Amino acid sequence: MKDKSFSKAYESRDGMLRYVHAVTKAAKPDESFEAHTHDGEIEIYRFRQGKLFFSFEGRRIPISDGTLLVIADGTLHRPILTADCRYERERLLIRREAILINGEAGAAFYRTLKESGILYLTPDEATEHGIASTFLRIASAMEGAEPQGDFCARMQVLALLATVYEVGAKGAARESAYPEGTLGEILRYADTHLDADLSYGAVAGHFFLSKKTLYKLFRREVGFTLTEYVRGRRILRAKELLRQGRAATEVALAVGFSEYTVFYRAFLAETGLSPSQYATERRG
Repeated sequence: MKDKSFSKAYESRDGMLRYVHAVTKAAKPDESFEAHTHDGEIEIYRFRQGKLFFSFEGRRIPISDGTLLVIADGTLHRPILTADCRYERERLLIRREAILINGEAGAAFYRTLKESGILYLTPDEATEHGIASTFLRIASAMEGAEPQGDFCARMQVLALLATVYEVGAKGAARESAYPEGTLGEILRYADTHLDADLSYGAVAGHFFLSKKTLYKLFRREVGFTLTEYVRGRRILRAKELLRQGRAATEVALAVGFSEYTVFYRAFLAETGLSPSQYATERRG
């Protein structure tokens, strides 16, 4: 294949599974790969080439060619490039329901993943368990027009997750929900005070830091800004409250938006839906 930027994607007929293969030929460290979460979708990343680390919820995971990550729905994350490089990755997004319909085994895997936020296989572990071949079979099954392709792809994904459950759950991703030290205290404070003023000035003052120090701490250790982190956590909490049947205006105040119009725009930008549309589609 000629070395150029490209992206190709396939989706199962029932919407439960998506596959994406993307290459950015000349990715740069300052390129925008936004911090984001997935609503109701588990994301599986296979990093094929690049110079980067992965940031999630205030923690870093070093990435080498061949690393495999499985990311829980609702986990704030982003890749952080550390040098100019050819950045190639494969992604699978599988609906949470496709995991939970598999009885207690599916529920046990999902609980473990949610507790950790991210599980992963090192390149050596991924090679030992034939992950590259598994991704090839999944892509081939989804690319074809045969109706049984979706079933075959789904079975391959479940087998892949079973491997991650057996091997990756024993790895270093199973650690405290927050990092040690000041950064962990700040993240915990933000998560438990989403209805408060979480501007740089307010948070810096609460922890007796300068705004400049706080900004540098987040950019260096988390990989994205305090503003990005707080926005991601607020929208995630808003989704939970809307699914519970809370009124949109009440939810806006509960997650720290003093003006409903600001909440409306932020929610629409993040989800593609208005709060009321989201509540109607996802409630229950």
